[in-house]
Amino acid sequence: IGGATTSALHTATRIAPLYQGPVIYVKDASQDAIIAHKLLTNEREEYLENLRVEQERMRNNYESKKARESNPASENIKKINIDWSQETIVRPSFSGVRLIERIPIAEVRPYINWISFRNLWQVQKDSHEAKDIQAEAEALLNALTRKGMGLTALVGFFQAYSENNSIVIAKPEQCCHSCRQKIIISTPRQKKAGKTGYNLALCDFVAPKGYGDHVGCFAVTLSPELVERLETVKKGDNAYEALLLQGLCDRLVEAASEWLHAKVRKELWGYAPDEHLSMKQMYSAAYQGIRPAVGYPSLPDQLQIFKIDQLLNLSRIGIKLTENGAMYPQASTCGFYLASPHSTYFVVEEQKIK
Repeated sequence: IGGATTSALHTATRIAPLYQGPVIYVKDASQDAIIAHKLLTNEREEYLENLRVEQERMRNNYESKKARESNPASENIKKINIDWSQETIVRPSFSGVRLIERIPIAEVRPYINWISFRNLWQVQKDSHEAKDIQAEAEALLNALTRKGMGLTALVGFFQAYSENNSIVIAKPEQCCHSCRQKIIISTPRQKKAGKTGYNLALCDFVAPKGYGDHVGCFAVTLSPELVERLETVKKGDNAYEALLLQGLCDRLVEAASEWLHAKVRKELWGYAPDEHLSMKQMYSAAYQGIRPAVGYPSLPDQLQIFKIDQLLNLSRIGIKLTENGAMYPQASTCGFYLASPHSTYFVVEEQKIK
């Protein structure tokens, strides 16, 4: 198994114990052939024994660390102290949820991160392989654009406040999906102070009750026509074409997320109307506010995605959730928006992730 929402530690502690056979974590699909070779040769027994020992070691270390940190001394926790009475809190241009039914590929194309695309193929920048693959991807983008395919999104803004280690979102007035009077997003706090010197949690960057603060959330996925095209290609016998289209769709969704976040900052929420950033600055998150996603260190509980579903009703744009919170289509993404300029502290901590 692999993917952004798991890790070697998560596999060892949460997944492997549920199976009698071995469960192997890989960082990317290029390792599959190497592992398959080990499993089909005389290396098998040694490899599986080493895997068992390593996963047991990780579980033991994890349990020991959890026991030590279960009741950290309060004096060891250093929270960031924001004087919210001195902050400018900007209200979004609307409350509730808005559907963006059609985002043309041409709109988001400049936001595509080709570095991540090359990483999928494990090719070096400026190599012949990289140039050939990107040229084919560009040609495919042209074809998809000519056929009028695009993406679709939901974006919403809601009154919210911080309380303890959580963000509390008031029930949206226009909420048509099943939700309670308020939705509570648990935001775990760092056990150890990071580079900033603080033990951070996302709730630190939402004002306490009474200041009229808001949070946003979003979801982006492929248009129905593009989903149909992708599924048709996957059912065919051209594995390269399927991987090329899937990789491109993944990049398009991420690009649309970047495009939408810029639109949120400058227009929809409007807390940075005069922002002018280069693509390089944007990729390094040199903007006000953050866009944390479920499954990453700041929001590690994948089940939190059901809170986003309560707020946005993901089925409106064709996103389905498994019982464990995985999204279909796979080329989909969702998360929250926080506007506080102090949230750049969190960018420092999660720069490796970005």
